[in-house]
Amino acid sequence: MIRATTPTHIFTFPEVLQVSELDKALITYEQCDRIVLEKTLDDAAVDADENQLAVTFTQQEMNRFKPGVALMSLKQSEYDALVTKDPNTIYFTTEG
Repeated sequence: MIRATTPTHIFTFPEVLQVSELDKALITYEQCDRIVLEKTLDDAAVDADENQLAVTFTQQEMNRFKPGVALMSLKQSEYDALVTKDPNTIYFTTEG
């Protein structure tokens, strides 16, 4: 991802978990062991036909990231991980 852009992360769920049935979700982005940004289900677009959840960043949100590696986790609640840090951690790189 490149800072000062407006990228969209699209999450495709397995058939056993229907995105249309989620009542809440928490998408957390971390860098250097600190939370940079959190998004909720209200911040996302749900595509029930494709079983996908899409999260779009604003330029201001992207500017919070420093160049380098960041970590993303997606949880149904604070305690129930959909995508966990271990072993399914998703890393992505931000560029200046």
